[in-house]
Amino acid sequence: MVGILAMADFRNSEIWNQARFAVCGILYFTESWSQRHEYRSLAKNIEHLSVSVLDNIAKGCEATSDRNFLNRAANTIDELEKELGRVRRTGALDNLDFAHLKKNLESVKRSLKNLDL
Repeated sequence: MVGILAMADFRNSEIWNQARFAVCGILYFTESWSQRHEYRSLAKNIEHLSVSVLDNIAKGCEATSDRNFLNRAANTIDELEKELGRVRRTGALDNLDFAHLKKNLESVKRSLKNLDL
């Protein structure tokens, strides 16, 4: 029962919702170009990194409150930003959308660093 309560806690946290909003935005744009063969592996990597961000935040905010998971989430966001930069350079993501997605990710990183456990 404790695990269920902990799960409800992280899903109601501000950082979780902020990260979920950022990741959903990324996945929305990824879906639009992921069907093209030349972008499939890049899309899969972005999807994997996006889920990893959420997973690490969930683990970091659960009952154990492990800062290491939150640091991993921040590092994964860095990797995700690099991958989105690759997509932008291919032309599949325009500069304005890239800037918007990056801004959301940067906001999540700041919140992770300022989060008191």
